[in-house]
Amino acid sequence: MSECTDCGVASNGAVLVDVDGETLCTSCADGHCERCGTETEATTIAGDFLCSECQEVQRGQETTREDGQGALGDFV
Repeated sequence: MSECTDCGVASNGAVLVDVDGETLCTSCADGHCERCGTETEATTIAGDFLCSECQEVQRGQETTREDGQGALGDFV
């Protein structure tokens, strides 16, 4: 089983990438998308590295509180 040489997280659920011969998780490997592991310079407002494709996916998954509240009306 592979693990990050910096923090020790195992590959189970973590995206691991090879950086200059070291195996790093995307949290430790700056410049790599935290969702898919591709090299990227794109960051979110929070400073997380996410490639443009993964940022689009994340935007599509985000809902507002108002969107969630609308579902409550189905039970009334």
